Amino acid sequence: MSNNLPFVCWLRNYLLISCFFLLSTGLYGISQDEFIFKVTAVIKVVLTNELDQPHLEQERADWLQFKTTTDNQTILCGSKLVIKCTEKNQLKSIIATNRLCLLTALPNGLYLLQASNAFSAAVIANKLAKEKTIEIAYPVIRRKAELCSEYARMPNDPYFRYQWYLENRTSDGQPRGPDLNIRAAWPFAQGNNIVVGIADVGIELTHPDLINQACQSNHYNFLDLSTNVTPENKTEAHGTAVAGLICATGNNKLGIIGTAPKAKFASWKIISPSGYLASDDVLMEMYQFHSQEIWVQNHSWGYNSDTLMPKTPLEEIGLSNAITSGRNGLGTIIVRAAGNKRQYYQRADDDAYLSDPGVITVAAAREDGRVASYSNPGACILVAGFSGDSYNGFDGLFTTDLTGTNGYNQIEFEEDWGDYTFYSYGFSGTSASAPLISGLAALILSANPNLSYRDVQHILVISSKHYVLADPDISTNAAGLLVSHNLGFGIPDAGLAVYYASRWINRPKLTVLNFTNNNSSIIPAIGLSLAAEITDSKSYTNHLIFPCTPGDGLFPDKQIGPIPLEFVG
Repeated sequence: MSNNLPFVCWLRNYLLISCFFLLSTGLYGISQDEFIFKVTAVIKVVLTNELDQPHLEQERADWLQFKTTTDNQTILCGSKLVIKCTEKNQLKSIIATNRLCLLTALPNGLYLLQASNAFSAAVIANKLAKEKTIEIAYPVIRRKAELCSEYARMPNDPYFRYQWYLENRTSDGQPRGPDLNIRAAWPFAQGNNIVVGIADVGIELTHPDLINQACQSNHYNFLDLSTNVTPENKTEAHGTAVAGLICATGNNKLGIIGTAPKAKFASWKIISPSGYLASDDVLMEMYQFHSQEIWVQNHSWGYNSDTLMPKTPLEEIGLSNAITSGRNGLGTIIVRAAGNKRQYYQRADDDAYLSDPGVITVAAAREDGRVASYSNPGACILVAGFSGDSYNGFDGLFTTDLTGTNGYNQIEFEEDWGDYTFYSYGFSGTSASAPLISGLAALILSANPNLSYRDVQHILVISSKHYVLADPDISTNAAGLLVSHNLGFGIPDAGLAVYYASRWINRPKLTVLNFTNNNSSIIPAIGLSLAAEITDSKSYTNHLIFPCTPGDGLFPDKQIGPIPLEFVG
């Protein structure tokens, strides 16, 4: 008998509600399930049959479940009523007529009343809501909550634990080193509706961790003017590795997750197996290819030159059109790798493509936050992304590779490890750091698609920080921000970037000012070499000549005093 007690109680409450329901429909002339309430506005709701919260079964007489007709939201309505009348003494009549109990008088003319049960409260509120002298009439409401976590759940991609560049934490969640703080961004932006164009050697579109992120169209081979963007040989893995860092599918219980896991990518094949780029007339078209649909471009490549590299007139047209006319005038976000020839004294400033103010030039930082030993410095460096540095013992990034024994990782594995590159085979160079910023740009635009290219740059700047303040090149600019020729404004925090983007007020359009310098001066013939005299503790002298490029700045012909030298990476 005791086992049937809960059912008996439920049946009793159900019968009570049913009887009152039938009586009420006769008294008030309403349909069996539709109600009108006056809250801040008039809402229409429909009574549903079942509560979906088991723990509320025993409260069935006190709470009923409804769905709003406009947005199909589920709400629970209780046995208390909220009423506001416009006429004096109307409240007493309402209480007496409907057998209500006054619980409390509230500010702004509101009253909280108690009905016998939830259905009674709903019926009375429905009746009163139709009267012109009643401003507010509704039963108290419980809405479903959505947890607005500041940190996304751990993705179920099994190799996420190796992606320290996204989240660098210990097993108990404590910070272990610098990272992009990516899970602070994902609750609010994951790259939805953003397409990233990847200009490279081609991408394996059928890779299990990329196939769902590949566009159905917008792929193009600028070498043979076809749509075949498949890598031509088993060593052309560069583009596939880049794509994984940008937008490998997330939460698919497979492999890794990209920086912007819900963004799409378009593969643009511009580099032949022999290393030659498409001609400059074709590259002109590449820069502005489908620029209203493809909002971000990633260029993890540069020109093989140790001299000043100007843009060709045709490439200047394409690049300018993308920056000024892409995205309906907001500008395409163009991300470029700074280059990997620091040891040869090369600077990013020497490349006109990298020093274009419309381009986001990205340096490479190691896992400890220092500049990578190969990353080209320059005044045009905006920010840095993470990468490896094998010369100093830092492995490359864990990312997608050509499947099987093709690509960077040609070891045969029983499981899917062969589809990824990692550890000593990991992806490195500024080619790896740039895609992280491209993915972050996709997150920023998915949080606020109305940002101009200059707004995106500004957000990246103010969301970045330097982790190694011992770098002697770091200085404070006029805006109070730390900046260096090594890492620009530092490494961005994805959570901060998305936060700023969602609240951003667009900055004014670019203003162009022209200045003319009429004072000419002759550059000395030996201005591109630097003689240094180094004296060690044993008091003998070594004379060294350092090769210099124009981007390294002006050098004196006359002897100067001692200058301290510091190793910065």
